Amino acid sequence: NQVGDIVGFESKDHVKGKVKISLRVNFEAETEEDRLKWFGTDNYVKFLTDHVRSVIAGMTKKYPVAQIKSEYVNLVRDAILGAKPEGTAKRAGMSFENGMKVTEVEVLELAL
Repeated sequence: NQVGDIVGFESKDHVKGKVKISLRVNFEAETEEDRLKWFGTDNYVKFLTDHVRSVIAGMTKKYPVAQIKSEYVNLVRDAILGAKPEGTAKRAGMSFENGMKVTEVEVLELAL
């Protein structure tokens, strides 16, 4: 599944902006009980986007706008997928209690 969103944020130096993202989401389960958790959330898209918006808003409050502008792709990917470990191309991803996992983030646009 792919979910797109436009996320508003404010930098450490109080500059407002928006970042357009596309999230690749999978549902993972090892047992039948875990599969049933997939349906425990009424609206998985809202659940996902609310959390991702919160993570991005918290992250951008730590950086001045100049740094966000020059590093926004890596900052957003690190915030959502985790930092890229040395010597590997695979990031941890963002997991949720309902078995949903964000496996990839495409950062499409930044507007300040």
